[in-house]
Amino acid sequence: MTNVLFTILGVVVAFLGLSFLVLIHELGHFIAAKRAGVGVKEFSIGFGKKLWGFKKGETEYKVCAIPLGGYVNMMGLESDKSDDPNKNYNNKSKLTRLQILAAGVVFNFIFALLMLTLVNMHGVKQYKLNLNPVEGTPAMSVFQKGDEIKSVNGVEVKTWEGVTAELRKSQGQPIRFTILRNGEEKEVSITPVKVETEDEFGAKVERWAIGIAPTGEIILAQGMPLPKAFLESAKTCGNAYVLTYVFIGKIFTKKAKAEKGLGGPVLIVSLMTGAAKDGFFSFLTLLALISLCLGIMNSLPIPVLDGGHIMFLGLEAVRGKPLKKETMNIIQSLFFWLLILLMLFTVYLDIGRLLGR
Repeated sequence: MTNVLFTILGVVVAFLGLSFLVLIHELGHFIAAKRAGVGVKEFSIGFGKKLWGFKKGETEYKVCAIPLGGYVNMMGLESDKSDDPNKNYNNKSKLTRLQILAAGVVFNFIFALLMLTLVNMHGVKQYKLNLNPVEGTPAMSVFQKGDEIKSVNGVEVKTWEGVTAELRKSQGQPIRFTILRNGEEKEVSITPVKVETEDEFGAKVERWAIGIAPTGEIILAQGMPLPKAFLESAKTCGNAYVLTYVFIGKIFTKKAKAEKGLGGPVLIVSLMTGAAKDGFFSFLTLLALISLCLGIMNSLPIPVLDGGHIMFLGLEAVRGKPLKKETMNIIQSLFFWLLILLMLFTVYLDIGRLLGR
């Protein structure tokens, strides 16, 4: 009964977390629009039927039934007509409109950066550097279960990412390890072998390996000082942005499997439910990463997304005039349904993951 209650509570927290990220994104558009003097008719969290709301001034604030997004309805955005020409979005300069369109993505990035910095200052959970040799690999003849890695080729390592980085440099040459075994430091050497495996995108690659894995023991790493925590967070955000575009490129060149990088609402709620059970900072980490993904996704040059609106704005700058409303509506309707199909596909992938397919 307790597990069921925790699961229900986790799902509720997950939906609240997603709604909060939508609020952060739309708040960016809202603040930028207000600062630019653009009138805002509606500020909505969610789509569909209104569940709750109120009106203040010219703006109706509301929460709707489908918590899979939100919107800021600005005067003149959907129609050139506006009661007050000075508050019409389309009457503002291209630079002002660009700032309004980009503000949602910027707010998502800022939120992710700040939250990851906070997590890094607190300390992140990571696998302890105690190893477990894999059966049938070179590691079996050199290591014992529980050996603690201190350095690789003379370089002190503190994370498994650090160990992996040093292993990649070997290119098949013998690797020197300093390990701690039963309280005593030992120097051992091992020669990697080339194996075929999958990279993070699901493509077949050849890598040098020795056959070690963590024992599974998790520790809380020492927190970082503010400057280092901020730089590490910025690096995480930058890497996520680059990897997203690399993954998209590999999808189109058939060098990556869609199921390796695509996730939908079912997976997100599942991950957030688990993170909520794992503790505040685990949930905060995942919330920051999802905010980052939300920002990256919305920056893509796809009609109906912020990046698509920015693309139309760039086209307007090149042509000297905007596309006809009818043309834009047709393009956006087409891509809206394509995104719906993509979401249904990600739900299919999510269910397959949960079922272990």
